[in-house]
Amino acid sequence: DVVPVAGQDWTHNPFELVERDGKLYGRGTTDMKGFVAVCLAMVPEMVEVNLKTPIHLAISYDEEVGCVGVRPMLREVARKSV
Repeated sequence: DVVPVAGQDWTHNPFELVERDGKLYGRGTTDMKGFVAVCLAMVPEMVEVNLKTPIHLAISYDEEVGCVGVRPMLREVARKSV
């Protein structure tokens, strides 16, 4: 689930995990799914805080190819009161 790497200036094979200074690098090691997992893991804490303004998670798809999923999501959000 990664975009092509042709023509990019990588100093190592982007599809091999490399450790440098205690950090891990590699193409596709964490993408939007990693961020979504963190957000969803935090939902129980968000619920317990009793927020005055709710948090809305808007999760799209195909961010690699021009954010294709954002357009229909924006139309849907505009139709609803959030």
